[in-house]
Amino acid sequence: MPNSLVAQQLDRETGFVRQLLAAVLFLLPALMFAGFLSWRVVRDARAVGLARMTRCGWLLGALAFGLPAYITYRLTRPNVALALCQACGRGRRVDRDVCHHCGRGWERPVLHPPAWRVVSP
Repeated sequence: MPNSLVAQQLDRETGFVRQLLAAVLFLLPALMFAGFLSWRVVRDARAVGLARMTRCGWLLGALAFGLPAYITYRLTRPNVALALCQACGRGRRVDRDVCHHCGRGWERPVLHPPAWRVVSP
């Protein structure tokens, strides 16, 4: 069978290493784009204050699935309010007792209602 796929592979003059190199060069832009998206996901997840294992999961998901995983992360990421940490000067989550960047606690201000406030009976 001179025209079969196996015969054509044996008749090729290029070696396995050259074919592998051509395939990697062909896939390199897609791999770099997936790496860039996963870097963006991890950076944003760290800023928002997600746990380490959650960040690792999103990193692996973005590396494996690329753009669909990045879009899914952006649509499902927690929308939290950030306040300025007095210890490190970075944004910290107000729903936690310690800063997720420096680990220092903070004193929540006690909110007293004003004396003139009208209370309905």
